[in-house]
Amino acid sequence: MSEPKKQEETRTHWWVLCLACAAVVLDGYDTVALGVSIPAIAKDWAVAPSSFTPALSLTSAGVALGYLAVGRLVARLGTRNVIFAAVVVFTVGSLLTAWSTSIVELTILRFVTGLGLGAVLPAAVSHATAVNPVRLRQSIAVAVMTGISLGALIAGLAGSSIVGSLGWEWVFIIGAIASAVLLPFLWFGLSNRQVPGMPIDAAEAKHHASVARLFDASVRSRTLLFGPFRSLSLPSTTCSHHGCQPCSPATPSARAWHRWGPRHWGLEASSVPVFSFSDRVDTG
Repeated sequence: MSEPKKQEETRTHWWVLCLACAAVVLDGYDTVALGVSIPAIAKDWAVAPSSFTPALSLTSAGVALGYLAVGRLVARLGTRNVIFAAVVVFTVGSLLTAWSTSIVELTILRFVTGLGLGAVLPAAVSHATAVNPVRLRQSIAVAVMTGISLGALIAGLAGSSIVGSLGWEWVFIIGAIASAVLLPFLWFGLSNRQVPGMPIDAAEAKHHASVARLFDASVRSRTLLFGPFRSLSLPSTTCSHHGCQPCSPATPSARAWHRWGPRHWGLEASSVPVFSFSDRVDTG
């Protein structure tokens, strides 16, 4: 192996890692944006908060479909193109959400937005790990995944203040502006070279893009551990959507931190050593 190529394979691409993390942070922000805006939208439209259940449900459905489709899209288009397209989808979806005028419009827009949200995380993790040294790939994967929580935290902390001072529409507009600013950096900053180890055989490619891939021997323990950790963090997100008096400090910012900060980030921080241990189990 030539010396320049060897140095390239052992060098950490911090710029790529930062861009992947930024895309995932905006993904996390937009995922939570509707939840923190529902009380204000319900008041503005004179409907019950429960009327937004279809919008929340179809957002999750869109995320799931985007996640399931990303493997095949990456195999055909490359990770950079998939990340870029997914960010475009949820940027446009978020911007149009700010001008929605009915539950039906909102529900359709959040489903489409969810498709982009679901595709960003796996594509970003794939790209960031593929272009960085093998010894750092598991740590990089965890770091990129934690961007979802950072984005959710930002939405939880800032959402109430934005709604109170500018209106609920600006929760989505600000997210869309931030995503739009990121787009040229993603296009020019991420390489679109073939991801190392990308399967060539059609049958193998189909397996790598399927849910069954999550239960291969090399990743099985991480898959089994990830579900419980995410389910444990759900109460901290759902709590912020209700006016729970026992856990509601005086100010909106204090309430957001009380609900999001210690519980959500405690779980995410504890996941790092757990997933690191699972890497040893998988490869040991």
